[in-house]
This record gives sequence, structure tokens and C-alpha cells, in this order.
Amino acid sequence: MIADQKCTGGSLRGSPLCFNGSGNRAKAEVRIESSIFKVWILRRKRANLPDAEYQRCSHAQIAAGATTTDDGRPMSITVEIIGNSLMVQHYVAEVREPHLCRMVSISDAVTAAGRNKVQVVWEFSARRLDDHTCEYSNHIRR
Repeated sequence: MIADQKCTGGSLRGSPLCFNGSGNRAKAEVRIESSIFKVWILRRKRANLPDAEYQRCSHAQIAAGATTTDDGRPMSITVEIIGNSLMVQHYVAEVREPHLCRMVSISDAVTAAGRNKVQVVWEFSARRLDDHTCEYSNHIRR
């Protein structure tokens, strides 16, 4: 995993998918051609992040699983607490390229006032800085 590499900036606790906040960048002393990037992107392409790995990212992250949409596309299901909301997210990849993945979810936000739908876009990428270094970018927006 990326946390085993020399990383500076951002938060990479235990997983390349474990960033704090709504967006971060982190420099990693890893070649972009490294299999680490391929595993990271392919893991999201198959939408099968292990549940235990997801839970290690934050105490607010409750569960992760995988299924498919009605038309057969891979879907990643995640459950977490954000603020006062229980979020059930249904991420489907819209862009799946070697160094860019954009996942979109029509998520259920459950609060004391009821249940609402909200669109969440999760985009993460890797960009080559030089022969031995790259930059991770991880952003979530509504």
C-alpha cells in the first residue's frame, strides 16, 4: 500500500484511499508506472475495496461492499457518518483510466429529519512529477 512508501503531505493512513477532508494532494516517492498505482486504480475499477481496509480509514466509516448496477456495471457501496448524517453511497465509475478514476454516487443521506438523495462525485488521480515521484489527488464534491 501507499502508506508503506515515503509519503509527504496529506493523510495516507493505511491506504491510498484514506484522505481527510473533501480534497487532498500528497506527494509519493513512487514511480507512476509502479504496480501500486495499477492496484489502486484497478481496485476502484472493480469496486471491491475490502470492508476492513475501508473501516481503517476513519472511525466514521462503517462498511464497504460491492455489487453491480441493473445494467451490469460495477458499483461500490459505502456507509459512513458525515456530520449528523448516515450516508449510504452507491459509487459507479464514470471515468476509469490508468491514472484517473471518477466515481459518481446518488447517495442516501439519513438524518433525524428524514432521508434525502444527494449526488457525490469522487475523483482520484496520480500525476507524474519526475522519474521517481508522483502526486496523488483525491477530491470529493457534491
